[in-house]
Amino acid sequence: MVSKPLVLVIDDSLVNLAFLGDILEKNHFDIVLANSGERGLTLAKQSHPDVVLLDVIMPGWDGYETCERIKQEPDLEKIPILFLSAMGTTEHKVRALQVGGVDYVSKPFQKEQLLARVRTHVELSHLRRN
Repeated sequence: MVSKPLVLVIDDSLVNLAFLGDILEKNHFDIVLANSGERGLTLAKQSHPDVVLLDVIMPGWDGYETCERIKQEPDLEKIPILFLSAMGTTEHKVRALQVGGVDYVSKPFQKEQLLARVRTHVELSHLRRN
């Protein structure tokens, strides 16, 4: 039996965590939820997700710092990180890519678009590993 892809969602909003978790679970993903960058890094080390969905604006470590810290870990550096943010300016998108993100999804997002991007990055990640 093939295991479901594992997605780590890091967002300080419990509403967003519940919403994203529900969408992903209903579409055959396993999920791990973290409400801070610090907790996200800890869970990433424990679970080695296939993809990380990461909010930009959070107290403590913001999404950029969280991404940089995940990418500094040798066991985690190849995990694709997709940024989620309502801040959709070119400057924010470029910064997300510069710190190691592979994609940027602007909020509010369309469920189908988010799922398509998550599936694509899971597949690309699996192809790179094999």
